[in-house]
Amino acid sequence: MACEQIELDHFDYVGIAVNSKERLIIESLAKKYYPNEKYELKTSSGSSIIIFPTETNTVVQYYLNEKTCQNIKNMYVSGLIPKDVFVDIIEFDEEYPAVVFEKIVPIITEDNLRGLTQCEQSTLVNDLSKKSIVQLISQMKENITILIRNQLSHGDCTMDNVGYSKNRNRFVLYDFDTLKINTVSRDLDLKSFYNSAKFHMVRM
Repeated sequence: MACEQIELDHFDYVGIAVNSKERLIIESLAKKYYPNEKYELKTSSGSSIIIFPTETNTVVQYYLNEKTCQNIKNMYVSGLIPKDVFVDIIEFDEEYPAVVFEKIVPIITEDNLRGLTQCEQSTLVNDLSKKSIVQLISQMKENITILIRNQLSHGDCTMDNVGYSKNRNRFVLYDFDTLKINTVSRDLDLKSFYNSAKFHMVRM
């Protein structure tokens, strides 16, 4: 059955099709967590929709595949997700496959990249000072070392999935969709991050 294309501005902006059931779930989540607040909707690789409120310091990520959300929950409950490495998980919604996360500041965003040439994109890092770049590289190396120690692989450890947590004054990873027990290369995440950092011309 083909997905029904939603004609609301929010859903047009997200740029992916959702069926009527998914639309109602997203609207319900927005009303539940941000009843009196404006918000934007964005997508994470087309596999989830994220509700960004204008004021509240959290976001809600709704997973279109329920199994993905359940896998994240299982790993979190089992204590497999290192809290220092990832964005804070505030709670799992009791009714829908959705997670409430702390709101962080992304290093690279679609809004920043939109309309730029590939050359311009390669030099873009959100106005990071030299001190912040050193902090970014150092803390990401620590984060990835912790992942390796816990035999985990983020699976998509790039600048696109790194953000700054104001609450912890620390750079952290987000986007749990590809998180898994690392059964391949122990330095896969490290290579992915440094290749991404090199592309965006981050220098220590």
